[in-house]
Amino acid sequence: MKRLLAVSIAAVLLAGCGGSSSSSDSTTPVVQVTNLSGQVLNKETLEPIANVTVKVNDKVATTDNQGKYSVIGVNVGASTIIVTAPGYTTQVLTQTLSANTNGIDFNLVPADATVRAPASEAIVVRVPVNQAINLAQQSARVSIPANSLVRVDGRPVVGQVNVQFSIIDSAQEPEAMPGGYQIVGGGWMESFGALSITALDDSGAALTLANGQVANIRIPVSTRGNLQETMPLFYFDSVRNGWVQSGTSTLTENSDGTLVYVGTIDRIAPWNADLVMQTTTLTGCVQDTNGTRLANAIISGDGIDYSSITKAKSDAQGNFSLPVRTSSSLYVMAQSGTKSSEAQKVTTTSVASNLSQCLVVSAQNNSVTMKLTWGSSPEDVDAHLITPNGEEIYYNRQGSLTSQPYANLDVDDVTSFGPEVTTIRRLQVGIYHYGINNYSETLEPNMQQSPIRVELAGAKLTRRIITPTVSDGTNYFWHAFDLVVDASCNVTYQPINKWLVDVQAFKALTPVYNANPQYCVAP
Repeated sequence: MKRLLAVSIAAVLLAGCGGSSSSSDSTTPVVQVTNLSGQVLNKETLEPIANVTVKVNDKVATTDNQGKYSVIGVNVGASTIIVTAPGYTTQVLTQTLSANTNGIDFNLVPADATVRAPASEAIVVRVPVNQAINLAQQSARVSIPANSLVRVDGRPVVGQVNVQFSIIDSAQEPEAMPGGYQIVGGGWMESFGALSITALDDSGAALTLANGQVANIRIPVSTRGNLQETMPLFYFDSVRNGWVQSGTSTLTENSDGTLVYVGTIDRIAPWNADLVMQTTTLTGCVQDTNGTRLANAIISGDGIDYSSITKAKSDAQGNFSLPVRTSSSLYVMAQSGTKSSEAQKVTTTSVASNLSQCLVVSAQNNSVTMKLTWGSSPEDVDAHLITPNGEEIYYNRQGSLTSQPYANLDVDDVTSFGPEVTTIRRLQVGIYHYGINNYSETLEPNMQQSPIRVELAGAKLTRRIITPTVSDGTNYFWHAFDLVVDASCNVTYQPINKWLVDVQAFKALTPVYNANPQYCVAP
């Protein structure tokens, strides 16, 4: 809970000289300070970013090679945190710090457009305040009039300004939305495209539009739902950690045929073209494989035919109540620490419903999950896992989490985007092979262009996102990585990133089937 600094007043007795004394009261504010630390990661790869500047009010620190920072002696109370790195969209967070504030981590998004310098100069060109700014990348655009930017803290702009933006793909990466999808004051929204916009002056202070000034934006359409001609605009309020409706946008076709939502904005912030979702309630429970109910598990509802993620937390008895869009399809899963449940596909109506069985999270600390997502095309992409004992887990043999091979593909998604989540609940000793098949056999775009993303996570693994780094050409199968497991359940990630002709070439890696595999035992 955010807390304001309590200011104590001490009475100080002052003694005079020359044989007389007097007393008077004086007030001395006690300034409380804290240290703020955390880690900065690339949101697309989850890799640490070095040399990031983290500024908390007037205190500054720089991240090390592990992306870690520590800002010493920060005054508690209302604070502005600005995180900047060349090539990434600046992140500005307004938060009330207390003496008990935990570390804050940041995930930076690579910038899609920046006011840049010639190659012979520094990375960022500082544009005079009296110069109009027009940033564009593909179909997205941000146009800011001259003399329209002011400092957020009300002080005059120092020197010149730096402006950048990044496109948020809410269809393919709904988790990338700042602050999620919750609306300030209550309710949830469904996204049809979003942009994150930042502006700083020479001192590193955050800028916004002056009262009465507006900028023009074009937001590329990105949605799993049905388009509408007009769409409300929402901005992200970092103070209240939610979205606020402000203005409208219009569906427009660019000269290159791409679709965008066009509108005007009155502040520098992340902006979203959204609809307020009509929701109903999905209830259920969360437990581990021992049958123990789990409190404080995070339950997520990821839309299949709409772009939004709703979240809820389980209570002390492991029960939850999750808001979900009416008359829709979604995947529901639970996460407790680094461990996740399988995803369940749910179809909603206009009335409340209940899951017939609890979501089950592993009680083991050595489980592994692989979450596959992709774009609108190729439409049907499939995850394949070969276990050390020679079993293949895929859409036609989805495995089991409660019996051998203790690995399972939860859902076979055949209609774009995913996710398809493969879970290993009990690890075998040996080598797991993981890869992706282009079942649609669509090459324009191919899987590398889609793009394919695999999020790998586990208690004994560094969480990471893996994508193909080379074109697949005319090949239909991507052998992404291997996992090597020893007898003590230590897991080693081995990148492969190799294209194969088809899935049969991947199946050729299958070892001789062993009906009695060896399972590791964690110390």
